[in-house]
Amino acid sequence: MFTALLTFELRRRVKMISTWVYALMLAAAAAMMTLAIGAVFKGFSVASGPELVHVNSPHTVFNFTTGMAYVGLFMVAAVFGQAAYQDFGHNTWMLIFTKNVKKGPYLLGRFLGAYLFSAVLMLAIIPGLLVGAAGVWLVDAERLAPFQLTSYLWPYVVGVWPTLFFAGAVFFSLAALTRRMAPVYVGVVVLVMGYLVLSAAMSDVQHQDLASLLDPFGFLTFENATRYWTAAERNRDLIPFAGLLLANRLLWSAVGAALLGLAVLRFRTTVEEQRGRGARKEKEPPAPVAI
Repeated sequence: MFTALLTFELRRRVKMISTWVYALMLAAAAAMMTLAIGAVFKGFSVASGPELVHVNSPHTVFNFTTGMAYVGLFMVAAVFGQAAYQDFGHNTWMLIFTKNVKKGPYLLGRFLGAYLFSAVLMLAIIPGLLVGAAGVWLVDAERLAPFQLTSYLWPYVVGVWPTLFFAGAVFFSLAALTRRMAPVYVGVVVLVMGYLVLSAAMSDVQHQDLASLLDPFGFLTFENATRYWTAAERNRDLIPFAGLLLANRLLWSAVGAALLGLAVLRFRTTVEEQRGRGARKEKEPPAPVAI
């Protein structure tokens, strides 16, 4: 059942038009931002750090890839929410659970399918970055460093995919426990806006270590880890997956796993549970007194 649900979720998503629309939007946004950073557009540019830092440096690529994935949460929220909600939205859940389907494999299969799909979808950022870099090369090749594949993959391993696991667990759990999509959409807004408030409150230099741990997206963690890097280090080095960055990724991955565990524990699979565990059964009329 676990494998069947996972495969079904992946196949269903590949056939949807929205999948390709999302991928195109991510790639196009990545390309446009890279061109803006490279000052390709006359009279308009976006600052990304010291001038000596290359447009395709490990530091710039990491910063921008994780930022694009942050915006992409509005896309994947619907993916995770629908994975948990679809059987209830189509009123097929009773048919499924009459076949003795266990809720653990059912939920985890749905979640993993949504997670793998979203993880691959986020890779659409890379072609956009490469197209943008090609445009910068045509205008000013000195703004680019030699191509390094690891510069484009490392942000996913350290930043995007762990964050996606945590955020996906939030969206999936909301849909699974409420049987509605509205809480998912509210949840993504609260998560994104709440993070902006948190990052502003924790930006004080005196709270660097605490901010590095409490940042669920790892932006402050990355910023604090590379705050004093020289331009040469930003052009050359990958951010080490150690120290506070490692602790941050482990912490929020554990929070995501705990949310999934709670969703499995509290998930209801029977009609009685669906109506409410505390619902009282109707009292039967008393039997007539024998004469």
